[in-house]
Amino acid sequence: MKKILFLFHLPPPMHGVSKINTFIKDSKVLGQKFLIDHVSISTSRSVEDIGTSGVRKILFFLKIFCDVFFKLITKRYDAIYITPSLPGIGFFKDSIFVILSKIFCANIILHLHVQGYKKACKNKLYKVIYSLVFKNTKVIHLSPLLYEDISGLVDDRYVYFLGNGAENLFEWRDRARGLKCNTSITVLFFSNLLEFKGPLVLLKALSYIKSNTKHNIFIQFVGEWHDPDFKNVFFDYLLEHELSDVVSVRTGIRGDSRKEFFNTADVFVLPTKYEAYPLVLLEAMSCGLPIISTFEGAIPSIIKQNENGILVNKDDHKALAHALLKLIENESLRIAISNNNRVKYLENYSVESFEIRLTSLLEEIVS
Repeated sequence: MKKILFLFHLPPPMHGVSKINTFIKDSKVLGQKFLIDHVSISTSRSVEDIGTSGVRKILFFLKIFCDVFFKLITKRYDAIYITPSLPGIGFFKDSIFVILSKIFCANIILHLHVQGYKKACKNKLYKVIYSLVFKNTKVIHLSPLLYEDISGLVDDRYVYFLGNGAENLFEWRDRARGLKCNTSITVLFFSNLLEFKGPLVLLKALSYIKSNTKHNIFIQFVGEWHDPDFKNVFFDYLLEHELSDVVSVRTGIRGDSRKEFFNTADVFVLPTKYEAYPLVLLEAMSCGLPIISTFEGAIPSIIKQNENGILVNKDDHKALAHALLKLIENESLRIAISNNNRVKYLENYSVESFEIRLTSLLEEIVS
């Protein structure tokens, strides 16, 4: 059996990439095909800790470096799989592991889960470091829609595409029930409460619907605040437009407690302004939720217009409002999208499907 060393970011903190890496670490499918070693190269303990520096993180990095170095000098690997951080300081830290790995192994696989490399390469120093890291590597990326972001760093002959998978949050309920025009519709926003994720855009869409129609819509915002200034802007708008009675904001929701929100919602909305491949859309799909999102990143490879969701332009609250109204008022479309999402999730985006596809891809790359 081929032996692979996985250098990736595991929780804490818990975020999209660390979730995927946890699936990989625990995968029985991969374990049946490869001999696997792994080291978590994350030095952050919380989401707020990401991108910061300090003595503790430096000491922790040195410990991780020693662990990786010891494995490299004592074992022989057929491939080394690395999930680098976001472009920026974190990527520089991870680039040390990439360069070190290249000394001991010729088969380096970089699995990317973010975008922003093209923009970062406008900085000459960044471009030099990125070019060094990507040289003579094979790259797994989320979608062909994201290749342009790295086209200046790696030839497309060495790039493979693999969409992520997500946990199945489904608990049976009658999705058609509660979506009649004369009843309250529950819309779910489940993500970090950051400006670029679009929660304020959704608030504006709600205000527009409330001012122009008689539909009863209730929005649940679930996530964590990371920017006090934006939090103030959000609640100022909420109060100014008298939306407090139709909006709920919940924080600290993790683990299985998430299921209640996904399975009691009627529509899922993520009006993000900047994204690569949001796992939360796959989680919403697992529950058969009709989805509204934007054309950002690889989202159009997940959501096909009017087939398993509706996409609108970012920062367009009126288009978002009309998309919501379209789902509320068109029962046959809503039910079709709901059914399509459940089927599409089971066929393409379950954790099991992801593990099988990743295993097959690694067999191709490592052989």
